[in-house]
Amino acid sequence: MNDASVDYERVVRVAAWELDEWAWLCARLEEWLTDCGWDVRRDYQDHTWPLGPQLDDVTWQLASMANRMRRLASGPVTDPLA
Repeated sequence: MNDASVDYERVVRVAAWELDEWAWLCARLEEWLTDCGWDVRRDYQDHTWPLGPQLDDVTWQLASMANRMRRLASGPVTDPLA
């Protein structure tokens, strides 16, 4: 979404338990896609090629999202780059 009227830097309130549940879901999906068989990989490629992201890129992004959400749900981080 590239809507100029949306402030993407605004702070929003989200319940930590809800963020942790989304992190759990992203992590489970990442694990499942990482360990999936060639039939699932072929099906994914058939439905996303040539414009969609590669499955390895999707799993990396899901793992990154799960990690970040868990860190946010666990409390304040003193160093934003840590």
